[in-house]
Amino acid sequence: MSDDDREDHNGVISYRIRHPVWRNRVLTRFLRVFDQVGALHKEEDTVHDRRGNPVHARIMGGPDIEKRPVRSLPANAYSEQWKQMLSEDKILRLAEGPDYEFVHDPVLERSVQQFVNVAMSSHLSLSQFPVLVQY
Repeated sequence: MSDDDREDHNGVISYRIRHPVWRNRVLTRFLRVFDQVGALHKEEDTVHDRRGNPVHARIMGGPDIEKRPVRSLPANAYSEQWKQMLSEDKILRLAEGPDYEFVHDPVLERSVQQFVNVAMSSHLSLSQFPVLVQY
């Protein structure tokens, strides 16, 4: 759900994350946990189907991008600042659903954060790890 700009630093590929202007930052943090868990499992030896691109480091900080918003998401998935710039008609066309609490189980969040902390403190190349989103 984001557009990432590819960067090559001496042969190490990473992607700079570009955030859609319509998306609430709370939703972005929520989605990043799924990205990290998916990347961890994709690199496991027990996974037999590894179709798709290899996992690369993802770095926060790219400029926001203008994109068409996804319709029918919970109302709190959209940026309040962005919605303030819309006409009433455009807000109605979003077909917003009821608010959702964008939180993960604390055990899952701690596990993902511990992995990121270990990877970052090991001073190893980011290319040796799956997705490492630097907040």
